[in-house]
Amino acid sequence: MHTALDLAWRSFGAGSFGIGAVVTDADGVVVATGRNRILEEDAGDDVLAGTSAAGILWTRLGHHLDELRDLDHRH
Repeated sequence: MHTALDLAWRSFGAGSFGIGAVVTDADGVVVATGRNRILEEDAGDDVLAGTSAAGILWTRLGHHLDELRDLDHRH
């Protein structure tokens, strides 16, 4: 819960809606995190930041898919 609140605070501080999320597996291990970045102008490595598609789930999903692709290419 603290992580989600921290992400929400960072989202708010960056000028977006204060929304943060943490996804866990069945054992409670964090597998993904994300925050709303829809109103952010500094995208950094996030190509969706500042766009209408930058909702928290879309942003995190994009990063997660990149991570899965990287793992798949290692095997």
